Amino acid sequence: LEQLVQTGFALLQQGQTRQSIDTFRLATKKDPKSIQAFVGLASACTAGKQYQDAVEAYRAALDLNPNAPEIYYNLAMALLEVDKFQEARNLLGRAIGINETDVRLRLGIAETYRREKDLIRAREAYQRAIGFAVGNPAAYNGLGNLNLQENRFQEALDCFDASIQINADELEAQLGRSAALSGLERHAEAIDAAQKVLLRTPNLPFGYTALGGAYEAKKDRKSTRLNS
Repeated sequence: LEQLVQTGFALLQQGQTRQSIDTFRLATKKDPKSIQAFVGLASACTAGKQYQDAVEAYRAALDLNPNAPEIYYNLAMALLEVDKFQEARNLLGRAIGINETDVRLRLGIAETYRREKDLIRAREAYQRAIGFAVGNPAAYNGLGNLNLQENRFQEALDCFDASIQINADELEAQLGRSAALSGLERHAEAIDAAQKVLLRTPNLPFGYTALGGAYEAKKDRKSTRLNS
């Protein structure tokens, strides 16, 4: 069984998702009480965008270990992909009862509201997460991304700046900062912010996306001026 599980994870890392799923399914049949086999199966199904199968596999893993916040979180994220928002929130609430120090669980609740397009409750949940974990950059990144979604660019920039003050290496915050600066029509700063990310991490696809977005925003602004 251990060899099967190791092979399943190796195949998953190599991007051979279908073979990984088949391997983990075989492992779960060989030992229906193997938490690792079900977690591996769920991870492979998630990678293959087979979200309902991932939900079922995580449920099986949770039945085997009902005291693992990590499984609650992963199951909740899989449930988001099949639009079961309230069930995801319920699970995350139970997980917080097990480990209330894990801010990711609180951010997960905010994400359920954001995905449900209940942006008011999403904002409240992100703010609660920040209040609970002032020193956690992920909480500021989450609220910053929500602000971007609502075109609240100055508030987004403030959030990403707060994240970077906590951890200067926060790539998500640096990329978000570039987007916020573009929204504020501070185009040179937006381009510079994206370029700095790419200097540090040249192979980061999101860095090129951010840089392209910054240049596009600058071009659109220039076109608007020419046509006015």
